[in-house]
Amino acid sequence: MPAKSVKNGKSARFRADVQQGLVQLSHAPLRILVGVSGGVDSLVLLHSLLNLRTKLGFSIVAASLDHGIRGAEGAL
Repeated sequence: MPAKSVKNGKSARFRADVQQGLVQLSHAPLRILVGVSGGVDSLVLLHSLLNLRTKLGFSIVAASLDHGIRGAEGAL
């Protein structure tokens, strides 16, 4: 299987898991605050939530804090 197909399959599975987690909440959130570090994991989460926001009816606020500890390496 080509690498792109595997990647797309994993992304679809992750989005499905995120959607299932949101649906299982006792009440639907109106707004979700997502902490974004700039790393792959937080950006994939943000992208997945952006894809689900219209379908599930919530808005998203992304936040990042550059505390300066990591220098240029930590900058977004």
